[in-house]
Amino acid sequence: MKKYEWWEDIEDEDGAVSGRRYVRASYHGSRWKLLEMRPEDEDWVELDPMPLVDLVNLRDLVWRKYQRRRARFQDLRAVDEFIVAAGGDPTGLPGFTKKGASGS
Repeated sequence: MKKYEWWEDIEDEDGAVSGRRYVRASYHGSRWKLLEMRPEDEDWVELDPMPLVDLVNLRDLVWRKYQRRRARFQDLRAVDEFIVAAGGDPTGLPGFTKKGASGS
């Protein structure tokens, strides 16, 4: 099982930071799961469908880990497929290659 975690500051309407939103992505059994926890939550909440913004953040995280040989290219490719399924376009993102290109 692979796990990727990151956090984001939550800003209120004045722009002040009011807390942190933690996000966890896990890959197990050919299935991705995206979870979040906010300050008011007691436990992790599954995000279904996965928001495009979180998928792009996950892809950035996996790309950086792939650069350091800490993630597989297949993981990066799988996140790209989720971005396309969510209506996004990963072609401008670093490391994107079309399916069937060398390196896969």
